[in-house]
Amino acid sequence: MPLFINKLISAQQGSTILETASQQFLARYLQAIDNSNSDAGSAVDFYAEKAVFHSQNGVVFSGRDEIAAAMGNAFGRFQRLQHESTWLTEINKEDSATLLVWQGVRHIWLLGNNSTSPDVSAPISLIGTVSKSIADQKEELKWQSVFLYWDTASLT
Repeated sequence: MPLFINKLISAQQGSTILETASQQFLARYLQAIDNSNSDAGSAVDFYAEKAVFHSQNGVVFSGRDEIAAAMGNAFGRFQRLQHESTWLTEINKEDSATLLVWQGVRHIWLLGNNSTSPDVSAPISLIGTVSKSIADQKEELKWQSVFLYWDTASLT
């Protein structure tokens, strides 16, 4: 039977309340994006070779190479990103995969903004499935599929 875990995350608590392996995986993934400095960086390493990524505008990217290119194109428009988590639901499925439903705020510094204040802060939601994959001869969690929704209208 699937196991359902729901978390309300406050800015004061941060990632310290993330207890399961899947929750820690998500926290490391968001940190990798925050540290990417305008490219896909190490964030693409969190995706399985045959992962599928669905963007908010209906475009589907299949495989790590396509996802890396898409992330590089998207992140190249930004000086910096920072994610603030607000809510997380984890459903551990019977097939050993985990469904993560995460909501937060994406703070965006546009190119040239080196200040401490972001240009835009937009709500963001991610629905993704993680499961163990073999990579470099070791078993680790990887995104198998991701659906990402965020308000890009404020960027235009």
